[in-house]
Amino acid sequence: MPMRGKVIGKGLRFATIFALAAMSRAAAPAKKPLTFRAFFHAVTIAAVRMAPDGQAVIIETRRPDYAHNRFRSDLWLYRTALQRLLRLTVAGHDFDPHWSPDGRWIAFLSNRKKQGPQLYVISPRGGEAIQMTQAKAGGVHTYVWAPDSRSLYFAAKVPLTKTQIAAHTQRWHDVIRYRRDLRPDNLYQVPVPARSLAMLSPPPAQLMAHARLRIQQMIVTPDGRQLVYLTASRRGPIFITGNDGYRKHQLFLVNLAAAGHPTRQLTHTQAVVADLRMAANGRGFYFLANSNIPGRYADLSGRVFYQPLTGGAPTRLAPNYAGSFSHFTVSPSGAVIATEI
Repeated sequence: MPMRGKVIGKGLRFATIFALAAMSRAAAPAKKPLTFRAFFHAVTIAAVRMAPDGQAVIIETRRPDYAHNRFRSDLWLYRTALQRLLRLTVAGHDFDPHWSPDGRWIAFLSNRKKQGPQLYVISPRGGEAIQMTQAKAGGVHTYVWAPDSRSLYFAAKVPLTKTQIAAHTQRWHDVIRYRRDLRPDNLYQVPVPARSLAMLSPPPAQLMAHARLRIQQMIVTPDGRQLVYLTASRRGPIFITGNDGYRKHQLFLVNLAAAGHPTRQLTHTQAVVADLRMAANGRGFYFLANSNIPGRYADLSGRVFYQPLTGGAPTRLAPNYAGSFSHFTVSPSGAVIATEI
């Protein structure tokens, strides 16, 4: 079975959490009135990620920087033993942090050199961040750790020659505002140093696979032998406009252990797919979609599906549930916990 928990329909096990957002005014402590200055200088928590051992948390903050007409993104580290919040990065361009599975590194994206987001790693003990990539054509837009923490997989647009760049600029100069560039991606693997060392240049990356569209998200199987990626029609909000929209959201499987790293398509869906999560047993994964699979796009409620790595049609979890799921996660025991809109 793909999961454990409460049994709902066809032998699948599913658990649902409903958020409770009501509190008594009498029980709430008195607060100072909100000032305009406090409102326009508010700090947003963009990401919170727990260390594998549960003893530390990495936090990404976002706040306005009016002096430079931008928003700052910084990383902070909270250790439960110290009960203190420590600043980890100060560049102001650092985002999307993820712990390595062994907890020795924190990877993140940064545009600190104004060359597009690049992949960095930093020790949770502090020190200088190590640049891992030098991707062209807009930089790195998604990445994932290998299960052994010895390498990272990342996606970047296929680089162009100078002649191709000139032709591409001419083609897109008057339409880029209304339609995103759908150039294909390359999938790379880059080794991570065994210890914190200052490097003069990023380590060489190995080309692993080629994707026909932009890669939106990736997950790797626990044994490190297979990688699943999700393609997307464009960066930013999704607008369904014929074949340029939902039909681009497909799932692919890369065999990392085989020669040439062959890739095969797992889904042929018209749904908008998001939020890939590996199953605890490593034999499949879950994802969120807003339509029937398989079937024509119908703009229906959010649903959670299970996809075996061996292929075949995805299985809908809780098929008799009439509500709409907005988020979900998978517990270490294999239970799927979802929130309702």
